[in-house]
This record gives sequence, C-alpha cells and structure tokens, in this order.
Amino acid sequence: MWLGLLPARGLLTAAAEGRSMRHHRIGVLVMSVFCLALAGVRAQSSVGDIRGVVTDSSGGVMPGVTITLARAAHTDRTVVTDEKGRFAFLALEPDRYDVTVSMVGFRPITTPVTVTAGATVALSLRLDVADMSESVTVTAASPAVNEAYDRITDNQWTEVARKPLSTFSTDVDTASYSNVRRFITQGQAPPKDAVRIEELINYFTFDYPDTDGSEP
Repeated sequence: MWLGLLPARGLLTAAAEGRSMRHHRIGVLVMSVFCLALAGVRAQSSVGDIRGVVTDSSGGVMPGVTITLARAAHTDRTVVTDEKGRFAFLALEPDRYDVTVSMVGFRPITTPVTVTAGATVALSLRLDVADMSESVTVTAASPAVNEAYDRITDNQWTEVARKPLSTFSTDVDTASYSNVRRFITQGQAPPKDAVRIEELINYFTFDYPDTDGSEP
C-alpha cells in the first residue's frame, strides 16, 4: 500500500515545487516592473515641459505656426502648431529658455520661460497682424503642400420634401479659417479638404439673441 503511494507523493511534491517556482518568477517580474516604473518617475521628475496654444487677435486658434525654443542663444528645438493651435516641448532640462513664435504676415514674438523639474509651463500666446509698412518677402515658387487632411466628401442632393430636417454645426471651431488664411498669406491655395465652411462661418461673432428653453 505504502509503496503504491510513493509515486503519487512524488508527483505532488514536484507540482508544489513547480508552483513555487512560478510564484517566484512572477514575484521577480513584478519587482522588475516596479523598479522600471520607479526609475521612469524619477527620470520624469528631473525634467520639465512647455505646452501652449497660439491664437490671433480675435481669439482664433492658429495652426501651422512655427515655434522655436532657444537656450543660451542657441536653437534647441523647432515645432509647428497643430490644427488646434497647440504645441509642446517635452522632457526639457531645467533652465531658462526663449520661446519665439513666428508666421508670415504676423509680428513675431519672443517670450522668456523658466523650466523647473517636474513642472509644466502653460503658455497662451497671441500673434498680431503685421503692419502694412513691414516688409514681407515671398518667393516666386509657392511651397509644396505636404500636410494631410481628412477627406471631405460632398453630400448628395437631398429633396427637402422627403427629408425636411437638416443640421448645421453650432460648435465654435475656428481652426479652418485660420488655416485657410495661413495658406493664402503664404501665397498658395489651401487644399480643398482643409476648407470647412462651417468653421469659416463660426470664426466670426454674430449678434444673435440667445435662445429660450433647453433646445439649441
């Protein structure tokens, strides 16, 4: 009887040892991940970020604006604002920087910024249109368009008698107007998919009375 149980006990012991080894490996893996995460947090806490948005004098966001980051009179990085006029410089060493905003047809501005470890500097920058007396140099050849936009498909003709309801965007999004103006200012036609009519209209302020009730 006892001899017959010996192999089963051996199997149980081997299974227990296998579970112990798996638990040990899992523990080592968890500790490794924890250490890596801790190292990443420490590394992030030793640097800082700069985030901002660029608008024009009327408050419209400005995509395609060149933002230059300089430190000690040396250019460090250059980025371009996105379709919402936003930009970011990440993982910067703590120091004093100069943020320069420039775009054709607008007066450039330079803002000093002090970056500290573990902190994010938030900037809200405004560009004003350049005076007519300021010279603007435009090359003979228009720059090639290398920006990508979501394709806009024209709606099919709809008979009002069958579909009397229609919708129109009420969100105040001014990106398309500023983007189209940027292309025209640079002497080139904007891509057709960059032109969104509702955003061109919503760029302006209309003196309409407020609606009554809960419906827009």
